[in-house]
Amino acid sequence: MIIIDQIFPNYYLPLTQETRGMITLDHLRLLGPQGVVVNVGRGKIVRENDLFNALQTKIINRAALDVWYVYNPEPDNFGRLWPYSEAFNTLSNVLLSPHRADSPFDDLRRWDDVILNVKKVVEGRTDYLHIVNLEAGY
Repeated sequence: MIIIDQIFPNYYLPLTQETRGMITLDHLRLLGPQGVVVNVGRGKIVRENDLFNALQTKIINRAALDVWYVYNPEPDNFGRLWPYSEAFNTLSNVLLSPHRADSPFDDLRRWDDVILNVKKVVEGRTDYLHIVNLEAGY
C-alpha cells in the first residue's frame, strides 16, 4: 500500500499551483494492479487523464471519487452535466459519489472547529485550525 504522505510528506494538499496535477501516472503505477485510489479531497491534485488511463488499462484496480475536475460543466447534446472531461462513468472499476460531504447548518457539530478557534483567540494563542494561506493559493 502506498500512502500519499509517504510520497509527498508535509502536504495538506489544498489545491494550489504547487499541488495541481502533482499525482501522475508514475505515482499511480506505484500502487500496482491491486491499487485503489480514494480521493475525497481535491480532484485536480491527481491528473485526470492519468487517473483515467490507469483505471482503463488496469494499471490500478479501482478508484472511489468524491471530487470532481469540472465544477461548472457545460451541458452535452442531451443536456447532461458531466463533472469531468474523461468518461469515468463508463468504467466499471470506478465508484462515483456526488461530493456532498458537508453537513447542514443546523448540525451544530460543524461549528466545533470555529468555537475552538475563537477560544484560542481569547487565550492569546495562534495555533488555529484550518489556516488560510492566500500566498500559497488557498
